[in-house]
Amino acid sequence: MSKALESAKAPNFTTIFVCEKCGHNDARALKSELKEKIKSRGLKGEVKVVLTSCMDLCPKDGVSVALVKADAPPAFFVAGSGAAEKLLA
Repeated sequence: MSKALESAKAPNFTTIFVCEKCGHNDARALKSELKEKIKSRGLKGEVKVVLTSCMDLCPKDGVSVALVKADAPPAFFVAGSGAAEKLLA
């Protein structure tokens, strides 16, 4: 029988969580833009983009984004146009 909860080694990649509740179409557009830039920079497999539910940031304009790197604490942003470039910097 497996344990109820067991720690695991963190994967060695960056995950960008994009809130799907913050302007549904804007979130999907940001995800697509991020995926295109990841592919064009040869970062596929190193950076993952995931649509997620509400993160309780709820900006009036923009999309809530969490950037989680294996070697750093999570960072939260409100993303607008042109954010994909800055998130991957």
